[in-house]
Amino acid sequence: VSDSLAPTLVIYLIFAVIGWFVAEMLVRRSLHVFKKRAFASCGVLVAAMLVVTALIGLDVFGVVNKVPAADDVKTATVEFYGAPVEVEAEDAIALHRVVLDNRDVLTPNSASVLDYTNITLSFDYELDNGASIHRMYRIPDSEEPNAISNSVYRIMDNPRYVHELFFGQAPGTVTEKSIVSAYVSLGGDLGPEAKIMPNENDEGPSFSFGQKQGYGLYKAICADIEQGNIEGGEYFEGKESVGYIEFEWAVPDPINQSSYRSLTLTSDMSNTLAWIAENQDHAL
Repeated sequence: VSDSLAPTLVIYLIFAVIGWFVAEMLVRRSLHVFKKRAFASCGVLVAAMLVVTALIGLDVFGVVNKVPAADDVKTATVEFYGAPVEVEAEDAIALHRVVLDNRDVLTPNSASVLDYTNITLSFDYELDNGASIHRMYRIPDSEEPNAISNSVYRIMDNPRYVHELFFGQAPGTVTEKSIVSAYVSLGGDLGPEAKIMPNENDEGPSFSFGQKQGYGLYKAICADIEQGNIEGGEYFEGKESVGYIEFEWAVPDPINQSSYRSLTLTSDMSNTLAWIAENQDHAL
């Protein structure tokens, strides 16, 4: 029986015994129910509860360890740090197995849900037969890497997943008409090759772009994603920021249902910084 199940079991047994004798009193209309026969019957109830709890704790029915076969999965969504991403079934299953193989890393279910030092990792599978499977786990939010978080970062480095993390939708779904405007705010050390002029106060400049230029900026970011200049782990952990970019969508993105999407700009995003340098004179 797991550490989180044992305290719950003790509480259940205590209330089961109390409930049993209260029921006996009501049925017999008497307070004199503490007899050998009643204790024997109560013992049967306790034994039955122990057996059922043991079966659940040992996952005899395979519920806790249930991971679907990839061929049976229609869609698979992984949510980490509150960011849902639709991933390939094989990737979701591989990550799910890492979680099950490293349960010692997980936060016990008995921990308070208000404990914000934990990160939620969940899996949602839609199966071909119409059924669905949902599993949720909590991981300590620590600067020390572990097998589970390392696996999340590794899988999320897939360019398609990175795009979905940062833009809330899959690649190929964003067109010029999808974008209303884009706003860029720069600060920090842009490096000597950035070629972006500071504003009149010698501070990091900010730019607003319309639909056409906003789409060009989006394509530059996509180039950085494809070249590995932006990795999935950056969404969660983040690198040192040199600014941020915010897009306004014509239609709310399908994942977050938001008309705005912001992402951190880092010095590694060479294509994006080059595009901003080339188009800074065309800002609104």
